[in-house]
Amino acid sequence: MVERAPGGEGQGQRLSVGAGGVAWLCFWLILMPIVVVPAIALVPLWRQGGDAADVGVGLAVLALIISPFIARVGVTFYRSAFWLDGNTLVQRRIGRNRRWDLRETRFRLQPAGVDFRGNAIGPALLLSSGSGTTRLPLGTAENPLRLLPREELRALTGAISAARPSDPTARAIVMELARLAGNPLGPI
Repeated sequence: MVERAPGGEGQGQRLSVGAGGVAWLCFWLILMPIVVVPAIALVPLWRQGGDAADVGVGLAVLALIISPFIARVGVTFYRSAFWLDGNTLVQRRIGRNRRWDLRETRFRLQPAGVDFRGNAIGPALLLSSGSGTTRLPLGTAENPLRLLPREELRALTGAISAARPSDPTARAIVMELARLAGNPLGPI
């Protein structure tokens, strides 16, 4: 299924690497009881005084301690969406989306491997420019080891080859992505 870019950001093709609508709904449903409910419950408990007020203050402090960690997870989820807009790869960011012009961005392919904890990680495209570096996973949001759908990998190869037709590094990456797109089992 090909989704269009969110929020009027051109007519690009969304890549299946970021959290979708269901993941956002689950995130906010989990966030509500952890942060909002203790904050709302604080007012009536405070009015009662005594031990109830202590419980209310404890719940509020717990919510304040947990909130930054939940916010970090939310920011990570939010920043994980990418889409193609012509020769530009757009990464959803808080405040302002980050745009990677494929004609000027340096990139390299990171093969599938194992992280420091021994967990398998899927292949990725590492993008870097003067303003920073990011990792575009080539696995889906649900399972990082399962490659993106073929049409999305082909769209990515098309954008890279159109942006850099004479670059040998880009040509090698395009050939590898095309190989991955033709292999339904992914990297073996």
